[in-house]
Amino acid sequence: MTFFKDKLDKELGEAPLFSQPLQKRILQHVQHKKRRSRQYPIITIGAVVVTLLLLFFMGPLKQVETMKHATIIELVQQEEIKQFTIAQNWEEDSFKAGRTGWIIGQQVFKENSASDLLKQILQQATITLRDNNLTTYANRDVWVEFDNGQVIKLKMYLNDTELGFTDQQTKISYKVKDENLASAYKNLIQRSEFTINSSDLITFLVIFIFIGWLVDKLLRRKFNIPKDPKYVSAGHQRSVYILKFLNVIFIFLFSINGWLLYTAATSAFLAVVIISSIMIEYCYGREEKRHYVSIISSIVMLLLLFIFLMYI
Repeated sequence: MTFFKDKLDKELGEAPLFSQPLQKRILQHVQHKKRRSRQYPIITIGAVVVTLLLLFFMGPLKQVETMKHATIIELVQQEEIKQFTIAQNWEEDSFKAGRTGWIIGQQVFKENSASDLLKQILQQATITLRDNNLTTYANRDVWVEFDNGQVIKLKMYLNDTELGFTDQQTKISYKVKDENLASAYKNLIQRSEFTINSSDLITFLVIFIFIGWLVDKLLRRKFNIPKDPKYVSAGHQRSVYILKFLNVIFIFLFSINGWLLYTAATSAFLAVVIISSIMIEYCYGREEKRHYVSIISSIVMLLLLFIFLMYI
């Protein structure tokens, strides 16, 4: 060992290869790099928590109704219907229809024939007392916008003898004793029913999983991105686990509060989750280009989701 050291000192010299100032700068750079690699995931996870907590406490923004009306009958005689949306809902204490593009899973009607039919139904209505024990079917939430910008929210239902609805703002109940109008309304709401069946859903899920696997395979081969080890460090694994835990918690909260129906809330949640995943992969695995997989996979999955929503 002494012989080897003497020979090495003779060839390289006994003086240090790096000066003291240079060693100090290198050490500072390494320490700063380590702090930065931990800093970005913490900031990202903090952004996820703050964003979702705001959604949790504030709730999705809802339109505030400032205009008042005495009865539906008076309103429909004075104003023309601009558009309306219909959403299936069997819950009495919630309302699942809203402005176009705001609520997921609703049918939008803007054509004159549909507006004329709804106007006839509202004009033929008479005020009545709502029988809570009445057996009904085809329960729907109907959101109606008039030309003057005023909006009404109706909970409409059918039974064996009549068509009825309740104004959510005034809590006044109405009924329409016209079999032709009830039949026409029944045909109309059939257009707003969820048309996808279980086999179509299973097919989409299989395609979704296969394309996700294929994209991952091609990207890793193209950019020589290793699959193992899955996590480059303990910090990487910890950040991913924290993000997954937060996702599960807030998906549960969104579900029990019904926020997944709101386009804005769902879009914000997906955006935060995707951006957080990409940032974590970039901060911990940018040397291996691991964030390429997250970016491209997210784009492809969002396109598939958009196609699925357009299909249904």
